[in-house]
Amino acid sequence: MYVDVWRARGRQKKTWVDCVRQEMQENGMDDDVTSNRGEWKGNTPKHLVVGNIANRVILAHQEHVQYNAIPFMKRVKYYFYSSPDNKVIQGIQALDTMHSKASVNITAGGVGKTFVNFRFKSERGTGLDYDVGIYVYPDFL
Repeated sequence: MYVDVWRARGRQKKTWVDCVRQEMQENGMDDDVTSNRGEWKGNTPKHLVVGNIANRVILAHQEHVQYNAIPFMKRVKYYFYSSPDNKVIQGIQALDTMHSKASVNITAGGVGKTFVNFRFKSERGTGLDYDVGIYVYPDFL
């Protein structure tokens, strides 16, 4: 790809996107993949899946974390889990059931520990609705 670095007075500087569009037009490609970048980001939910949740583990704890919405405000909720029988956590799954732009972070503990702390942060003006699952090894392994 050739990017024109020299430009005359009054001529706008070419960006990378302009160069790609020009080269696609020269090669006869009509579909412009650079025009709909906003659609690609979309409203994808921010799930959190850490560790092993499929192979030889059992669901030790499941919780439905909800927080009501306040208009024009972001809601932050902390959730703490500690294993009652000191089993080591092998996997963590937090699924956004509202499919919003809310986020979830692990602030302490996690896989390889016996406890985990979450921080849930909602989108502005919406609530939180997450399903949290904690996976451990069974006793018979």
